[in-house]
Amino acid sequence: MKKLISKFVLSLAFAASVFADPDISKISNSFDDLGKSFASALPQVTGMQNIYADAFIGKIFPTAIPHFGGGVNASLIKVDTSSLLDVFDELGFSADGVNKSLVLPSASVDFRVGGAVLPFDVGFIFLKTPNLNFKDISLGFTTFGVDLRYALLEDGLARPGLSVGLGYLYNGMDFEYSKKNSGVKYDVGIQTLYTTVQISKKLIIATPFAGTRFMVSSHKIDWEWNLGPVLHDRGSSSSDGFDFGNIQTQLYAGCGFNFVVFQTTLILMADVAHAEEDKVFSGALSFRVKL
Repeated sequence: MKKLISKFVLSLAFAASVFADPDISKISNSFDDLGKSFASALPQVTGMQNIYADAFIGKIFPTAIPHFGGGVNASLIKVDTSSLLDVFDELGFSADGVNKSLVLPSASVDFRVGGAVLPFDVGFIFLKTPNLNFKDISLGFTTFGVDLRYALLEDGLARPGLSVGLGYLYNGMDFEYSKKNSGVKYDVGIQTLYTTVQISKKLIIATPFAGTRFMVSSHKIDWEWNLGPVLHDRGSSSSDGFDFGNIQTQLYAGCGFNFVVFQTTLILMADVAHAEEDKVFSGALSFRVKL
C-alpha cells in the first residue's frame, strides 16, 4: 500500500511540475473551432470527387449504348488547423509536424449510372481508410455520398449540356496524437446536403465544364485529452441541425479528357462564401471508365 501511495504522489508531483494547469474552457472552444473548420473543408474535398465532366452522362434505357461510369479519385484541400495549435499550446505538447494549416489529402471510388426514360443520372461515392500514421499523428477517414442530377439540356451539336442536382454526403474523421503517455483524440462526423448547377460541352477529345454548388452541413465532434496518468478530460459538441443560415457557395471548373471509354478529369474549386482570408481552395483528379 505504501508503494502505491508513493507512486500516486510521485505521479501528481510529475504532472504538477511538467504541465501547467490547462484552461478547460479554452481547450473546449478550440476543439469547437476546429470542428467548424473541418465541417467547412471535408465536404468540399470529398464532394468534388464525384463531379463528372459531363453535366449529364446519358440514359441507361432506352438507348443504343447504356451509359454508366466509375473510377478512382484523389484530391487536396488546405484546412485551417490553428485551433489545434491552441490546444497543443494549452496542454504543453510539442507542435512538431502540426502547422496553422494542413493540406488534407483524400481519395475515393465512385460509380454513376444513367436514368431510365427521363434524362437523369445517379452517382455514388465511398471511402473507408484504416488509420494512417504520420510520426505521432494518426488519421482515419470515412466518406459516403449519393446524388441525383437532372438534365435541363442534353449536349448536342451546337448546344451545351446543362443539369441541376441535389445530393447527400457524410464525412467522418478520426484524429489521434500520442506521445508517451499523453495525447489528444478527436472524432468528427459531418452530414451535408447540397444542390448543384453544371454546364458542359463535349468536344472531340475534351469536355470543359463549370458549375456552382450550395451546401449546408451539420456536425458532431467528440474529443478527449490526457496529460500523463492524472490530468484528463473529454467532451463533445454539435451543431443545431443543418445550418441553413450558413450556406457554403462553391464555384468549380475543369476539363475531362476523353480517350475511347476512358476519361481523366481535372477539377479546381473555390469556396467563396467566406471572408477573403478564410477562402477554401481545393483540387481533384479522377480516372474513370465511362460509356
